[in-house]
Amino acid sequence: MAAPGLQLVYDRDVVAANSTSSSSDAAFPQEPSFQISAEPTPSSTPADVDLEQLYPASAELNTQLSQGLILLAQCLQRAERAINYVRTQQLVSADDQAHHMLTLLDELFCLRRISEGFANVVAACGNGLRNLRGQLPSEEHLLALNSCLLAIKKKPFLDFDASVELIERLEAVDLNVDAAGTNEILDWLGDEGAN
Repeated sequence: MAAPGLQLVYDRDVVAANSTSSSSDAAFPQEPSFQISAEPTPSSTPADVDLEQLYPASAELNTQLSQGLILLAQCLQRAERAINYVRTQQLVSADDQAHHMLTLLDELFCLRRISEGFANVVAACGNGLRNLRGQLPSEEHLLALNSCLLAIKKKPFLDFDASVELIERLEAVDLNVDAAGTNEILDWLGDEGAN
């Protein structure tokens, strides 16, 4: 592969000489030669690079990513509104925004094929809100949720290990990120299931 701005020129005379050579020479064809030209090629400019060629992905994943980014933006708007409502003691409005966030998080979980880290963070945020069992999330809860959602909006192809670090932010403000029923299953496994 030539460096950007350089063009490899194939020597066509060698090809013509090889095609007219005798059959005994065909077993050992002459190697074609190349010349380097400093003239820029049309494909060497950054504007001509197609992102689909650089980062091939299925159309379904592209659609899911687009939907995911739109839903994340809406969820972040709801989180910011909820934070402002909590700060101004408009608790009914803050609760309404938190319920809208939960609905958006459920929709985002349907797009979990985007990445394993994306799915892990979305599930943890949804479980954190759901496990409040109707209580209004505190400002600290909302700030932690906002922080995690903003991080996956910036890096939706997050790996699992990086997502665990984000989830620790939620746990640091005492949000229970485990799915409902997880504690009962763990208790059962600890008491009876292991026997």
